[in-house]
Amino acid sequence: MNRATDVDIDDLDIGLPTASAIANVYFQAAESLGLDFHILSSRYAVGVIRRAERELMICDRWVGINDLTSTTLCANKYYSARTLSEAGVPVPDFDLATIGEQSDAAVAARVLADTARGRYPVCIKPVQGSHGRNVVPDIRDEEELLQVMYRDRGIGRGDTLVEAHMAGRHYRAVVAYGEVIGCVERTPPAVIGDGAGTLASLVAAYNEGRGRYSLAPASMGPRQLFTVARRDRLDLTDVVEAGRRVVLDERCNLKVGGDIHHVEVDDMAPRVRRLCVEAAALFDLEFAGLDLIGDDLSRDDGRWYVNEVNSQPAAHVPVPTMTRQERLQWPRRLLEHYFSR
Repeated sequence: MNRATDVDIDDLDIGLPTASAIANVYFQAAESLGLDFHILSSRYAVGVIRRAERELMICDRWVGINDLTSTTLCANKYYSARTLSEAGVPVPDFDLATIGEQSDAAVAARVLADTARGRYPVCIKPVQGSHGRNVVPDIRDEEELLQVMYRDRGIGRGDTLVEAHMAGRHYRAVVAYGEVIGCVERTPPAVIGDGAGTLASLVAAYNEGRGRYSLAPASMGPRQLFTVARRDRLDLTDVVEAGRRVVLDERCNLKVGGDIHHVEVDDMAPRVRRLCVEAAALFDLEFAGLDLIGDDLSRDDGRWYVNEVNSQPAAHVPVPTMTRQERLQWPRRLLEHYFSR
């Protein structure tokens, strides 16, 4: 396999060929490897990467590698969790609740509580969706469940997955052609007190920093305020003592204000790498993102759960917590794999 290792990625500058920061990462990776690419639509972030007669289509976050059947199966969180569980892959305990789209809050809460069967804390999420949208983790009892249904009317309708809330660290491992090619740790949005600023001012400063990278801000809506009040006994007007870390949202997605941090694949325990490869193979995925919850990935004796399998893991957009070299690492490896075939 030809691997371009002599390119100084930090000196690479091909501009922003499309409107999608995610698609641009693939084109930057292609440039660093000396691959040709052609932009078909800058507005819709469509382009083709080529080497000789072989081509790879890119459309925003979509990469034309996996087949439609595998992609469709992964898009349904219930069926993918069942596939993993039946194969012996560790997943959080789960069950499916089906709730009418127009059901009122009390009815929805009752159906979800019956599905949970007292096994709190639980996490509820739609069986289809992304970016943490309408996901509510760490619901601790039936009263909280009812509060969620009244507070967020779009949550818990239709087919909804009710799963055990798992404490631990959150990771996204990327697999391509039977190899783990990249990994990040995902952390929730959080601020550190300075002994002078209120929670509101700290959140504003946090979001100002994210705005410089065009990243989604951390929201402080009713759900987040409830979480902070329950865990930290704080509201927006309270001054946060120096050094105190306040988590704003228990979800770790970039879209809700979370961060990502590079993890070296070589530092991952062999057992967790095998787990990722085997999970991707269950869906016949040549390219997959595995969301893991559990211990530090370097621990040989660690325990991890596969929380979700993604058939189109997004490349990493510019973030303050990762270098350009780190962001391009796995897209380069993916292209190397694809064009060596």
